[in-house]
Amino acid sequence: MSIFDKQTTKKLTLAKAATRLKEIEEDFEENLENLHKQLSVIESKPELLKRLELFRSDMEIKASTLEVDIKKLRDDVNTIKDLLGLNLKKQNATNS
Repeated sequence: MSIFDKQTTKKLTLAKAATRLKEIEEDFEENLENLHKQLSVIESKPELLKRLELFRSDMEIKASTLEVDIKKLRDDVNTIKDLLGLNLKKQNATNS
């Protein structure tokens, strides 16, 4: 038997071909729409990355400011301890 046997060969009528072509066209349009959406997401990422970088910079500045504030507070606590006579290190050093 030949691969072109009448029983295994499917004849494509003009109507079926037109219907199939329409389905393919709709699939292509859907794929094109999805690609446009994906491209807009990709194109928006540089802006998103820029925003995140600015946010990171702001947070680093705030962290540095907090570190300075914490250092000042520790110094203030040590000063208060000294004034109240609670600084044991200094008392032990003066007693020795």
